[in-house]
Amino acid sequence: MGKVFQEQGINISPEQWFILVRLFQQAGQSQGELADRDLNDHPNITRLLDALERAELIERRSDPNDRRRTLVYLSAQGTRMMEQLLPLVFEERKRLFDGFSNTEIATLIQMLNRIEHNALHI
Repeated sequence: MGKVFQEQGINISPEQWFILVRLFQQAGQSQGELADRDLNDHPNITRLLDALERAELIERRSDPNDRRRTLVYLSAQGTRMMEQLLPLVFEERKRLFDGFSNTEIATLIQMLNRIEHNALHI
């Protein structure tokens, strides 16, 4: 994916990319939810979100139901960037799995899901 980002002149880390994908999939997540889902610790997630906010790719807003919480959203610029990059990333992933059968890919995904489950419960 780094190659795709570099070709598009976009300077984001893999960790930042995963946060942007999560926000593209589900807007309005708290910092804690992003940290828990992405296996990052809270200080690290704060640093990543600060950088994304400086790049104007995300926005932090008060939760309308609980003013003590802050929710994170993609900005308009962040949404445009995701819409530009996702097709390129999907094409790159397609090349990555070239030569694997659907069964092999499904088995790999199952094993990775088990590893993720185990990691979450360590």
